[in-house]
Amino acid sequence: MKITHLLLPATAALASSVAAHAQPLEKTYPKTAVAGRTSQLDFYYAVKLDCSPLDWSDVRIVQQPENGKAEISKGAVLMYYSDENPRKSCNGKSTVAMRLMYTPNENARGDDRIVVEVIYSSGESRKFTYQITVK
Repeated sequence: MKITHLLLPATAALASSVAAHAQPLEKTYPKTAVAGRTSQLDFYYAVKLDCSPLDWSDVRIVQQPENGKAEISKGAVLMYYSDENPRKSCNGKSTVAMRLMYTPNENARGDDRIVVEVIYSSGESRKFTYQITVK
């Protein structure tokens, strides 16, 4: 699958299978947030070629930010895949995604960091590191 915010680079786009012995793919994304305000930094979804959801996926925060709070919440999003992805026919269709929400502390300024791991029913896993500038 492609992570195009989940799969979007803002998100990334998860594509093809990874062999069981392969190491998890890791990506880093720069983000900006405003102190005291909640932002949706990214969202994660995974679908089959027919646009139906994978059996399951697990999204977890493996490193919380030092200067705020991150949480994962469920919500509907529109799918987007690049023209090269076999799932491009899913573009514009709604699916349920897990959203990464971040609220920096009221007086926070400077850099923060969140690491998220996504594990799919196919055995694939991806890690996403968010380097956040808080203004």
